[in-house]
Amino acid sequence: SDRLFRDGQSSRRKEISRLSERKRKTIAFQGGGLFCYKVNMKTKTRGEAEAELTQAVIKFEKEYLGRGPLDARTFFIQDMILVRLRGIITPAERKLAESREGQNLVKETRRQLFESSRPLIEEMVTQIIGCQLVSLHTDMSVKTGERIIVLTVNTNLDVLYK
Repeated sequence: SDRLFRDGQSSRRKEISRLSERKRKTIAFQGGGLFCYKVNMKTKTRGEAEAELTQAVIKFEKEYLGRGPLDARTFFIQDMILVRLRGIITPAERKLAESREGQNLVKETRRQLFESSRPLIEEMVTQIIGCQLVSLHTDMSVKTGERIIVLTVNTNLDVLYK
């Protein structure tokens, strides 16, 4: 059978049948009483999804912030997506960051730019992973040129990508 239900979830079968095929493909069991819909098609592996999200973040950084990182890695941890970017500081930002005030200015400017792009990041997560973004957190080091992004989502990714 294509559909797998937890006990007590059979009442939701009609609800599932009304969903579009695309939405049915993105529903994942979360362990909190939600149902799972399994489709007979090749799905992405955990590594493929992490790599695709990494490439999307690199593209976003280049197009939206003007420069991409030198290195990037993405990790799924339960309901979190951790992205580590290295080499994100521009030469102008490095010069500005020589003073304490400059460091704060660089960090705050990048944080605001990143947070103002939340709709783009939500769409990225929905398209690649198939779940909804709950919250977005970021911080960076102007000394090392590294940024950490933590995205929380409404799905346990360890269960989705066994």
